[in-house]
Amino acid sequence: SGCRSDGGVNAIVNKEVNTIEVGIDRSGKLSSNVQVSTLSSVVYHDRDQQVQNLFKKTYLSLSQEYSAVRKMVKSALKTDLSDKDAHASSETPRKSVGNNDECFQKSSIARRYREWGGEFWIATIPKIIDGTILKNNTVVGCVGVRPRTDATVNAFAVTQSLARFGYTFEIHRLAVDEEQRGKGIGHALISAVEKFVIKAVMLHHKDVVKIDGIGNNDDTVNSNGDVFNETSSPMVTVLATTPKISVAACGLYSSSGFELCDEVCIGQLAMRTYSKVICAESELIKNI
Repeated sequence: SGCRSDGGVNAIVNKEVNTIEVGIDRSGKLSSNVQVSTLSSVVYHDRDQQVQNLFKKTYLSLSQEYSAVRKMVKSALKTDLSDKDAHASSETPRKSVGNNDECFQKSSIARRYREWGGEFWIATIPKIIDGTILKNNTVVGCVGVRPRTDATVNAFAVTQSLARFGYTFEIHRLAVDEEQRGKGIGHALISAVEKFVIKAVMLHHKDVVKIDGIGNNDDTVNSNGDVFNETSSPMVTVLATTPKISVAACGLYSSSGFELCDEVCIGQLAMRTYSKVICAESELIKNI
């Protein structure tokens, strides 16, 4: 199909592309009290739980109506959004700040997404108690992205859109607090995803972009006998799946340049898949 999501992306992504700052979204400036950043490896003790609670809250009404959504939320909380981490140390580093004892711990969510060759972002606003602004901000938005794990992408629209060299990433767990919508948070999260995958693909492209057929003078061959070409512009496809009834999410993807490429029904729930194909090299140059 031309789509790639092999493990080779992971090593380079984890070394080189862990932090992307976002200040401007496509519709204008992000609200001044909102900060979008990658989920740190070491976080405040309740940061992963805040992400979980936000995700559950976002899909609460749909979960009550559709069993498929209930299963999706339950699965997410047990897998990629789980705060349980077998690799975490039993010791929790602690830091005393004033009269408060603030606890820190390793983020299971951040570790998981980075091991998969992806990244996870959160949007936060200041937490104010009794007039005091705390350092542990409130999570009001989140999103993750990772390389597509299946070897073959379905033949709908995506494969036809890809050029000779293609990479496929998939957006996961997009959520924005309903009370904080309209502040540019969703667009800022999507923008962070796109910047990440573009940089990841460009870093990876020089070493592992395969070409079909017999190599030419510009090609190189690695130890496995794979033929590579460093001069072709890589294409990256970003996929996102969301319930059709989630009007806000569907609208966000459409306004961010994604195209509807598939719709399937799971029971009574219609699920839409959106895709966006990006020429990584041209977008990277545009943002320099």
